[in-house]
Amino acid sequence: LFADGGTGMGMRGQSIGKKLLRLRVQRKGDGMPAGWRDSVLRNLPAGLATFFAIIPLLGWVIFVLVGIPLTVLEIFLMMRMEGQVRLGDIMADTQVVRVL
Repeated sequence: LFADGGTGMGMRGQSIGKKLLRLRVQRKGDGMPAGWRDSVLRNLPAGLATFFAIIPLLGWVIFVLVGIPLTVLEIFLMMRMEGQVRLGDIMADTQVVRVL
């Protein structure tokens, strides 16, 4: 949930994977790197789906009823919306940009 919000060790809105791919999560309003709050909001849909998926039985039912539809919505938004944004980006008002 917090990976994109790290600012220490030169990360500036990047998880390790984003750093390797030269990508960064930034706030849309001011272009500043995503902070902890932005990162949590942005990753909440995926985090909820994962949380329920690891709980046996009842969690799996909730995952099927909530987690899978959230994941499908995320994929739909990435494919259809301009800028290929996810639900998490809409919730946190962030965007992923290429770092030169």
